[in-house]
Amino acid sequence: MDDSVINGVVSTLTGALAAYGTNVLTTSETAAADASVGLARRVWARIRHHSDVAEAVEAVAAHPGDEDYEAVLRTKLAKSMQREPELARDLGALLGIAVTASGDHSIAVQTNHGILSTGDNATNVQFGA
Repeated sequence: MDDSVINGVVSTLTGALAAYGTNVLTTSETAAADASVGLARRVWARIRHHSDVAEAVEAVAAHPGDEDYEAVLRTKLAKSMQREPELARDLGALLGIAVTASGDHSIAVQTNHGILSTGDNATNVQFGA
């Protein structure tokens, strides 16, 4: 599994928690709050229903800067993303990170302006540009 989504989630949450405290995940956003707060809240909204991940986030909030708690969060998040691939896609989209597809005929696209072909012995012809 690509660690970029996990690293992005942990970095987003720990940064917001360190800067604004645990209230960042629950209180309403004010004009003074920066974009990282809004992103942290959107990430939290997507993962808070995964109780094991939510508990790990709360532990990280209670122990700021403790790498052991962050490692537990990474592990719980990775396991949840393996069980629920759409979680990885959703978090990747929130963070602006492409999630890689793998396997026969797999394809992962963020933006496409052409032909996508996954068949064996396929012939593609595109007229005009």
